[in-house]
Amino acid sequence: MHAFCKRWIKLLFLLPTLFFFTVYTLYPVATTFRTAFQYNMINSQKHYNTLDNFKRMIKDDHALTAIKNSAIIMLSEFILLFPLSFLLGLLLNISFRGSGFVKLITFTPYILSGVLTTLVWYFVVDPGMGILNPFLKAIGLGKLARVWIGGPTLTPYTVSVIDTWKSIGFYAVLIMAGLKMIPRELNEAATIDGASKPQRAWYLTLPLLKETLKICVVYIIINALQTFQTIVILTRGGPNYKSTVLAYYIYDEQWGFDRNFGYGAALSLILFVLIMGLSIGFLTVTRKRVEN
Repeated sequence: MHAFCKRWIKLLFLLPTLFFFTVYTLYPVATTFRTAFQYNMINSQKHYNTLDNFKRMIKDDHALTAIKNSAIIMLSEFILLFPLSFLLGLLLNISFRGSGFVKLITFTPYILSGVLTTLVWYFVVDPGMGILNPFLKAIGLGKLARVWIGGPTLTPYTVSVIDTWKSIGFYAVLIMAGLKMIPRELNEAATIDGASKPQRAWYLTLPLLKETLKICVVYIIINALQTFQTIVILTRGGPNYKSTVLAYYIYDEQWGFDRNFGYGAALSLILFVLIMGLSIGFLTVTRKRVEN
């Protein structure tokens, strides 16, 4: 009887979490899935159109551009963030004079307002008002001046650099926390056995950090595919949706001029599948490799 009561007490404590999870997660996902198969504009009746929204997506050049730009941002951020945050985490794990100040300046962009930090970058990289191109011309490197934002090609890469600058401190702290969990005795034993620093890093540190690194990769996938705020402030997807990303295009379809909630829900479903598929696929592949 006592064990039965303890079980019900545990379930009782779980009820608030289950309630909020159902209301704010499961119900919106179910509603989005249902709306994705509807033609639902703001002043029209709701009626099901089966796969018409998804067929439209295949023919929609703006949607394909948004998916391509989101993929570029995800790959670029992975290439930049993963090695840089790993090296920074290794650096911050070492005690040296001024290490506290280095930790402060690397983590500050992450905790500052995203609107504020993006506006600062806007006045750096904007082709008309920014200081980057005039600076390059002033030092004799005018040939390197480019349309960093708002052009047809470079905006996703610029967004990747900005997001990397803003979030590198967060990932470095994750890696530093993983390094703190590695017992010092293992490094001391490897040193006594004659292992060099590169050997200790490759055969000891990296294997013990694999779970932390997997978490970092999943975070990069999720955050990169959900890029929204940076695009809104820098370009609003222009010109002519050349720099739009999937998250912003969803917002524009649902709350822009057309207010097509059905098509926006279909795009949201694609974004959800991409994030879940890539995250679960990565975790599955890495788990199999570890087991083998």
